[in-house]
Amino acid sequence: MRRQTGLRRRLAYSFALFGACLAVLYGTLVVVVFHESEDGVQERILHRELLHLQERGGAAGAAGAVEPVSRFVTAYRGIEAVPEPLRARLAPLEPGIHELREGFLGRRSLGDYHVEVTELGAGRRLYLVLDSSEFEADAQHEIGLLKAVGTGFVIVLVVGIGTGRAVAGSVVRPVEELAELARSVPPEELGARIRPERYAGEVGLLARTLREALLRVRAFVERERQFTANASHELRSPVAVIKGAAELLGTHPGSSEPAFRRPLERILRATTNLEETISVFLLLAREESIRPSPGGCPLRTAAEQAVEAHQRLLEGKLVEVEIRVAADVRIDASEQVLLIVFGNLVSNAFQRIASGRVTICGDDAGVAVLDTGPGIPPDLVGKVLERHARGPSSAGHGLGLSIVRTLCDRCGWSLEIASVEGEGTRATLLFRPARGAA
Repeated sequence: MRRQTGLRRRLAYSFALFGACLAVLYGTLVVVVFHESEDGVQERILHRELLHLQERGGAAGAAGAVEPVSRFVTAYRGIEAVPEPLRARLAPLEPGIHELREGFLGRRSLGDYHVEVTELGAGRRLYLVLDSSEFEADAQHEIGLLKAVGTGFVIVLVVGIGTGRAVAGSVVRPVEELAELARSVPPEELGARIRPERYAGEVGLLARTLREALLRVRAFVERERQFTANASHELRSPVAVIKGAAELLGTHPGSSEPAFRRPLERILRATTNLEETISVFLLLAREESIRPSPGGCPLRTAAEQAVEAHQRLLEGKLVEVEIRVAADVRIDASEQVLLIVFGNLVSNAFQRIASGRVTICGDDAGVAVLDTGPGIPPDLVGKVLERHARGPSSAGHGLGLSIVRTLCDRCGWSLEIASVEGEGTRATLLFRPARGAA
């Protein structure tokens, strides 16, 4: 997993990088200007010596003559007067001022020179040569210059890091205050506790936008709560009426007739499923955590109730159901939630199997529902907990296991599905997180 870098550190790094780039640019500029200044001084000296030589009339001396103009400048009349190996370097030069450099750090064997070439007429040229080695910085001076530039780079880098940390602190502090406020204040009070007027610029805009969003979310949640309360009343009442009427019809003398009994059983099953669905949706709509039943919930009783509630799914099937749960095992959980989870797992097992065995076993650490049915195709095993996931023989809308997973997340439980096609399926509900789980 890639490690996330905080905003404060990123700002400090940005300032340090900017300072480093600026220091490198400035150091490079200093070195370039230093050498350009050296060259400019030498070229002016060389040109003034030429003017001085021309004023004295020395430029028109005899061909092949060599005249020391000064300690550092020598005049050669004609290329033949230039000594080897300097002659090979001067021969290709055109009239004008030229720089002959052999190296950046220190002199090489041929030396560094500035040369001004002047036409004397009749194919003759005057070569005024200035030995630059006496003017330009030697290796030690060049290394000293680089050390100075390097020291400046380090200083700018340190100052950039310090400045970056200081600026980052002032920039990030308001954002950290907002984050701390969001962590410490209950969600229903957060919108009213944010004060955008305390912050300036973009942070103030962020605080104002955050407060408006929280207030809208709060209003939306309040509308959902009202809808949930209204739906609870409006849906439960007609379902209770339908169920009561169906039970009353069951007492009719002719209710034992198949043509009458089967539709009546379908009505009773549908109303029972609808009651369970309403309970699940109302339970999931609540924001507060699900509280466990006082004294805990007996696990075997929940398993027996789930089997009894869905026994109709085994009609006409050769299926044996075995419950291997001790009678004294109690789970610190909500009885309603445990019944819903058990009901979904048991009903799925009863629907899949045509003949064989369904086993429910468990203790206070977890419970498993095993069936010897046809199993789940390999490409669907990893998707059965997703919303609207359905197998090829599934009859419903694929909401059962998705609801179970949501309830398990709310309770801190974990649900695992393992299946081998043609051999059966095992659904394991763990009440205690496995060791090493995040």
